[in-house]
Amino acid sequence: MVPAIRSLPVPRRRRAGRALPAFVAVLLLLAACEDPGPKFTLVYMSAQGSERVLAEAARFQGGIPVHADGAPRGADPQGMSVRAARLIAGVINRPDWVLRPAGPPPRTAEATRMVLSFDPQQGFSGVSLCQGRSIAAEEPPGALEGDGAAPPMTFRLVLCDGERRTAEILATLPRPDGPDDAVLAGLIRQSAAALVARETQRKD
Repeated sequence: MVPAIRSLPVPRRRRAGRALPAFVAVLLLLAACEDPGPKFTLVYMSAQGSERVLAEAARFQGGIPVHADGAPRGADPQGMSVRAARLIAGVINRPDWVLRPAGPPPRTAEATRMVLSFDPQQGFSGVSLCQGRSIAAEEPPGALEGDGAAPPMTFRLVLCDGERRTAEILATLPRPDGPDDAVLAGLIRQSAAALVARETQRKD
């Protein structure tokens, strides 16, 4: 049995400095458009945020399952869910939230859970994943013919509350050599940090 993983405190980041001049910001934005490096996008976040959903799952479910839909080459979903749970726990910084590695995602839309889907098929999103459908490619793409360059890897990190998608991150990075790749680990951490948002103030 794989032990549960609790989130651990991490050092606070320094506050960003003064805002960049407008023209510098534009140049950086244009450069980023051509940057093949790792990046992530917040695809969806519930208007109420995601923190309450996670807190209730940690309290009433006894923990938050972390699933892996597919995996990088050299890994299996069970082992990848262990790695992902450890990385996510380290960045969320909530010792009262227990993250449980749970292998492949269930095909029933029950419970609150985090799902990391590797090389998701085109046309599928976290909505499908939360409804219990697998969206990972059966066989991750290999090297392209000709120049031998491997296509980038994509993954989705999704928070599901039953069938409902609460939050979703879409990330892209140069295809890693394996599941222990440092760039992959860093991007999972960044995605997890962006996935947790405080509940917004509700208006009467």
